[in-house]
Amino acid sequence: MYAAALESGFEGIVAKRKDSPYQPGRRSAAWQKIKAVRSSEFVVGGYTQGQGARHALGALLLGYWDGDELKFAGHVGSGLDEAGVGSLGKRFAALETRKRPFAEQPPLHRPTTWLEPELVAEVKFSGWTPDGHLRAPVFLRMRDDIAASDIRGGPDGSESGGEPPRKDPGSADEIGDVLRQLDQKGNRIDLQVGSARIRLTNLDREYWPGGARGRPPPITKRELLRYLARASPYLLTHLRNRPLTMIRMPEGIGGERFFQKHWRQERPEFVESVEVYSGSKDEEQEYLLANNLPTLLWLGQVGTLEFHVWHSRAEGGPDWKGKSTDYSSSLEALERSVLNYPDYLVFDMPPGTGDAQLSLSQIIPLSGVVMVTTPQDVALLDVRKGLAMFRKLNVPILGVVENMSYFQAPDTGTRYAIFGEGGGARVAEEFGVPLLGQIPLEMETRRGGDAGVPIVVGQPDSTQAAAFRAIAVAVTDRVRALASLQLPKLG
Repeated sequence: MYAAALESGFEGIVAKRKDSPYQPGRRSAAWQKIKAVRSSEFVVGGYTQGQGARHALGALLLGYWDGDELKFAGHVGSGLDEAGVGSLGKRFAALETRKRPFAEQPPLHRPTTWLEPELVAEVKFSGWTPDGHLRAPVFLRMRDDIAASDIRGGPDGSESGGEPPRKDPGSADEIGDVLRQLDQKGNRIDLQVGSARIRLTNLDREYWPGGARGRPPPITKRELLRYLARASPYLLTHLRNRPLTMIRMPEGIGGERFFQKHWRQERPEFVESVEVYSGSKDEEQEYLLANNLPTLLWLGQVGTLEFHVWHSRAEGGPDWKGKSTDYSSSLEALERSVLNYPDYLVFDMPPGTGDAQLSLSQIIPLSGVVMVTTPQDVALLDVRKGLAMFRKLNVPILGVVENMSYFQAPDTGTRYAIFGEGGGARVAEEFGVPLLGQIPLEMETRRGGDAGVPIVVGQPDSTQAAAFRAIAVAVTDRVRALASLQLPKLG
């Protein structure tokens, strides 16, 4: 049955002890999930030095036969323990050679010893990278019962197991189904998201307290989960494959607040992770990856209110071709891996045209700048200087945002231009760039900021929230438009 399930692409099977009674609503060790694990055997063609307690052996170099050539499949350091390293060292000593066994030079990050390709290791892994290397491999054992000459195939033939874990943000129907389930009454529910089930508790707990006289109303865990579901198409696009550090506040923002980089407790099977080498600890450490809708909702259930991710991804695209995905065997391996190549950087510079702005603009290729101003003339002076500097340096100007544009009286709806009127529009027109938006002056924006509740979360239907969303869309559209102008033309 297990083999048939894997052949059909299922994630695994659920098994129950034959003599155990059915106990509705209770968890029991009599029920076991047997998850599909991708595993395969590979030829060992060498090993690299490690660090600290693993100095003698940091990672194995793995390959497979393609005709008469040994193709490189990747490094594996995870799963090797001290006892295993000692045992392998004795076996490797008799197989050392000066000749590289692989057809092409593998990416090397530490001093390397080549071996005659006679030994076979079994590893589990999550898939293959676009350049044909193992993704997140973990050493399981040596296979003396298999001849190295029998190890053939590669990305198309050597893996076993079910389909890779889902990385989609969830369809509109799936998100709608989540929202309908969250409308159920009760302080706890079992949320079904596709094939994943998440036990949600304390749904009515206030994560953000309300204001005076109930304005704005408090925001509960249920509201947070609704927000995560609605925003998942945008959040998961950004979070995918980035090692995650969590700021968790299970009792809400008024309770205990703690920083968590590594998850050592039991976690659901749909939550993916990656092993990353820690130079300070001299060991591998596990980071979670927010790669799918069930994981995002589970993180909300455990009180994750801040998501801090790396600016690089554990799995690169086509432009990462040739970069290593070994980020766990040593510090050098991490530094040479895709995780050491961020796909974006953010610089929040103070206003002005000083050395910091000038040097950064000349050294770093910037996708664009957004100039933020208030309507009064004294603020516009700095903005004009900044726009002139960036234009001279050929830095794309995405546009101008006017902050504190006006105050709208809540009782009459009358607008008051407290800091002047039209300054942002005038300077945008003067330099021929878009006015990306105007943000009104509003107490709730300030209160929400002080409380750690963005206005787009606390009052998503307000005028202020609509202004911020419109600016975000305008900035995104401008970046895409400017990027398309810079693409090379065919012919």
